[in-house]
Amino acid sequence: MAGYTRQDTANNIANGQVIDADDFDAEYNAIEAGFNASTGHKHDGSSGEGAAITKVGPSQDLIISGSQVLPKTANTLDLGSNTTRFKDAYIDGTTVTDAATITNNVTVGGTLGVTGLVTASGGVSGNVTGNLTGNVTGNLTGNITGQVSDVSNHDTDDVTEGSSNLYHTTARVRNAISATGSINYNSTTGVVSFTQGNTDTIAEGSSNLYHTTARARASISASGSINYNSTTGVVSFTQGNTDTVAEGSSNLYHTTARARAAISATDAGGDGSLSYNSTTGAITYTGPSAAEVRAHFSAGAGIGISNGSISHSDTSSQTSVNGSGRTYIQDITLDTYGHVTGLSTATETVVNTNTTYSAGGGLSLSGTTFSHTDTSSQGSVNNSNGTVIQDITLDGYGHITGLSSVNLDGRYFTEGESNSRFAYKAGSGSQNFSANNLYATAFYYSSDERLKENILPVTNSLDVIGQLQGVSFDWSETGNHDIGVIAQEVAAIIPEAVVAKDDGFLSVNATPIIAHLIEAVKELKAEVDRLNDKP
Repeated sequence: MAGYTRQDTANNIANGQVIDADDFDAEYNAIEAGFNASTGHKHDGSSGEGAAITKVGPSQDLIISGSQVLPKTANTLDLGSNTTRFKDAYIDGTTVTDAATITNNVTVGGTLGVTGLVTASGGVSGNVTGNLTGNVTGNLTGNITGQVSDVSNHDTDDVTEGSSNLYHTTARVRNAISATGSINYNSTTGVVSFTQGNTDTIAEGSSNLYHTTARARASISASGSINYNSTTGVVSFTQGNTDTVAEGSSNLYHTTARARAAISATDAGGDGSLSYNSTTGAITYTGPSAAEVRAHFSAGAGIGISNGSISHSDTSSQTSVNGSGRTYIQDITLDTYGHVTGLSTATETVVNTNTTYSAGGGLSLSGTTFSHTDTSSQGSVNNSNGTVIQDITLDGYGHITGLSSVNLDGRYFTEGESNSRFAYKAGSGSQNFSANNLYATAFYYSSDERLKENILPVTNSLDVIGQLQGVSFDWSETGNHDIGVIAQEVAAIIPEAVVAKDDGFLSVNATPIIAHLIEAVKELKAEVDRLNDKP
């Protein structure tokens, strides 16, 4: 077999043996013969030819298989160098490279498909099919059948004049223009002049005839309620009415029956009833019945209701007690409703103890009669409107000896005062104040959920806020500059935010506007989040 075969079959070359030089020579000669150019191993992996050599290089950097030649590590080996190069490369298949720099001419026999940037410093010869995007530096020889987006670096001086589309010159343009009729043209100067004509100098044609009064009147006609005299040209109109105007199919005449038939009434339920008679046009509302009204009332503790009659439960059988002399009421018994259920009396027993009495301060004693010393001459004071008691003077016995009043109009809260700074509307369950300026650390509005019904979220808040207009203005009464909104504009958009005062002027409650602002911000946030989620 080819390759190296051990010659020392007798095992003379071994430890403890006398080694003959001939044995060494024979072994060396066999090794030499096994690795020479003609009789060495093929190393093709076949039997007796040695294993295939798949890795080459000082660090086994090149790996060879039956189908690929690969570097041991990607992007580490060069095929040739800038100074030592391969001659020709023949590749049957696809060549994939990150970049290609070609310093000499390249001939492409087939189609060159390029999806990236092509830089050809030496030029490109041959036809280019497809879009060419970017600047071309150098001469471009051949026909261009597509569009060229920018030729700003060329002008007509760089283009040879053809035989059909000639260069533009002033003389050529002037010679290409002519004029007839009332228009005069000088081809040398390029000046066009016009000699104004009129119907006296222009011949009448067969279609567009001269205007005459007779022709104009004859071309007009009228029908219906409009009368026309073609001789005089006078148009007259005979006033019509619905008796002379024919009824159409959409806009019909008004009749009482039609009007009544177009109206309907819907009874939404609740107390009472609503009905409509389309024959007579009468809308009838029947108020709530006694039973419906009574159904809204209920009796509390100690109260009874029966067929609309409200009665008070009498839990006491106590009769009146009339004491006399020294008999007085001593004990009073009440039930849970405050009714008197029991009265007990006691009689005072006077025992003469010969007690001596004397009058103290402010009192006088005459016999057995005590009298009170009147130390005050202060009379009653009856104030009205905004005048109230301000100071009360007492003597040592608690007697009122002096009263002083003050008028509070224009300064403090008064009830029912039209000229006070604040006005209180009695019996309304709320206090309505009006003032130029009102200062406080904080204002709180009732907003407890337990006070509300039919709670629903507000909608279309972004559109609602978009319709509001913030304005700057000066107050008519004080001239003070301010910023805010116009109540009439707000009422048309958010009517819940506007209320009319007793004097007819409108006021704005900011809470409904704030509610829409909250929802509008949430709508904007959702839109921003949606846009941010877009790829």
